[in-house]
Amino acid sequence: EVPVVKDRMRRCAETARLALASEAPDRLYEGLFTADLLRLENAKLMEGYGLELEEIPMEPFDLIVSADVLVYFGAMDEILRVFSDRLAAGGDLIFTTETMNAGDYNWVETVSGRFAQSPEYVERMAADAGLAKVSQTAFTPRMESGEKVLGTLHIFTKP
Repeated sequence: EVPVVKDRMRRCAETARLALASEAPDRLYEGLFTADLLRLENAKLMEGYGLELEEIPMEPFDLIVSADVLVYFGAMDEILRVFSDRLAAGGDLIFTTETMNAGDYNWVETVSGRFAQSPEYVERMAADAGLAKVSQTAFTPRMESGEKVLGTLHIFTKP
């Protein structure tokens, strides 16, 4: 179950399906780019996937969502600063991380080669980047080799 933060976001699978349909007038994206997350100004357009955008917008975003991506980062300080710098005041950052079921750690590389970050560490790095916590919710992002992967869904806002 996906948590809903009152007056911040609503989940609607039907709206998403309609928006992704080829005959829909509005799409969830206007362009698809590849880039180093720490250097978005160098983003490259992937031809044939967007409707209007030919370069990534440099103005602040109202919403940044990153699902199952930040598991490839160990330290979170730099990426959270980059995201915070790209958010407009009042903008939200929603992302997932993997966690471990026990231990005293900030971040650690797992046997899969991905990284797990403690929710407390992520919250500290987000605060250092100028973000305020809305929520952090434990969940299972996926199954791996028949086992549940432990994760956290993080929602932060830029005051």
